Amino acid sequence: MEIKPIYVSYQQAKLIKEKGFDVRLKKVYNILGELLDSHYEYMVNSNPDCGAVCVAPEQWVVVEWASLVHNIDIEARPVRYAGDKSTSYYQPYINGCIVNLNKFITRQDATSSAIDYVLTNLI
Repeated sequence: MEIKPIYVSYQQAKLIKEKGFDVRLKKVYNILGELLDSHYEYMVNSNPDCGAVCVAPEQWVVVEWASLVHNIDIEARPVRYAGDKSTSYYQPYINGCIVNLNKFITRQDATSSAIDYVLTNLI
C-alpha cells in the first residue's frame, strides 16, 4: 500500500496565502499553477522574489492551520448504509456541521470541499 500526499489545489493555495498562511513548506506552485519541489523550505509571503506564487500545503496542514489559528475544525466523515461495513461516501463537516450535501467518493474530495467553504466564507 502506498499513501501519497494530497496537496491543496492551486486556487486554494492562492486563497490560503491571501488569508495569512505562513507555514514553511518544501512544495510550491509557480505562476502556471505547477506543483514544484523547492530545495529548501520557504515562506513565499516573506520572500516575494523566490519565483513561486504560493506554497503548496498538504490538506492535513491546512486542516491543522484552520484549527489552531482560526478555531475551525474541518473533517470529512464517512457515511455508511445500514448493514454495510464499507464506506458508501463522504461528506464535509465544519465545526460538526455538514456544509455540503454532495456525496463525495473520496475523503480527500470531501475535505477539499470543506476547505473551499472555509476559505471563501469563514476566514
